[in-house]
Amino acid sequence: MAGRVFYCVSEGRDLSKLDIKSATDLSMSTVLSAVEKLKKEGWITIREEKKKSGGKPRSSINVREGAFVCGVSYKSGILTAVKTDFKGKIERSSEIAVMDKSVSPAGYVASAIREVVKSGETPAAIGLAINASDPTALSREIGEGFQAPVFVTSNTGAVAALSLFCEKEFPACALGVGQRVKFSRCASSIEVIDLSDLASPCASGGFQTYGEVLSVSAVAERLSDEDYRGNYAFNGEKFVETKNKKEYSDLLVGCLSALVNEVSVLIKPKTLALFGEYLSEQIFARIKERAVSPEILRHFPIRPEALARGAAFCALKEIVFTR
Repeated sequence: MAGRVFYCVSEGRDLSKLDIKSATDLSMSTVLSAVEKLKKEGWITIREEKKKSGGKPRSSINVREGAFVCGVSYKSGILTAVKTDFKGKIERSSEIAVMDKSVSPAGYVASAIREVVKSGETPAAIGLAINASDPTALSREIGEGFQAPVFVTSNTGAVAALSLFCEKEFPACALGVGQRVKFSRCASSIEVIDLSDLASPCASGGFQTYGEVLSVSAVAERLSDEDYRGNYAFNGEKFVETKNKKEYSDLLVGCLSALVNEVSVLIKPKTLALFGEYLSEQIFARIKERAVSPEILRHFPIRPEALARGAAFCALKEIVFTR
């Protein structure tokens, strides 16, 4: 419950214990325990304000000033790093182009972080939204260099963490379509599940997986093919042959909608953020029309700085919830 209290306090305004109880619906004993834990670990501060009328001083609770986390994301050959305070405000950001992929990724990541962290500063934690070949080694090397805990996640995990931090509703989920199709659930922990190899309800001439139907490369190849002449797909309860790109687009939206609805029914998230290279506002609107719970859906345009901010929130969430 400490995490729920922290998210309430991270809105940035001074709160009393009673304010926190009212905002979270937690019992006062739970609030008192969580506040004490967060204060002991250094994530919040408490000031005692004397009342003009006398009596017991009023506690004024807020996040710790000066504390910060860092996040790094990687997209299209660019590493983006941000430094954000415990209220979620980005204080600095930077971008570094990865010119030589034979160089250790840790060197590039460290350089990106140094661009946003001043000498003598120590981040409370660092989050990396990077598909690293050896995430354990990467987190260990970066952690030793900056003397901070490091957490590696995917872009989908970063989006789920960002959604949770911004909307403060549990659980927050994200569904991302890139080279892989991934789902993330962010509640007491952050879970990332790769759905790419699961059978898809949209089959093309036989068995196909979600990755083969929804991945960016599969969709780009299909929609950019000027000689496109049709494709067998499963629509509802029967196989049909799509004759043109519009019909293919309709089936693509149908497949995405089916996946969204399955997540909505099984997981029951408070929010579900959707993102991907081809997931435009128009496609999102069409998915929302077919959604069983349209009110929970959020469209997340891919922006490197936002992904890095999500990675930072992922790290912030991990240290508050698990330490």
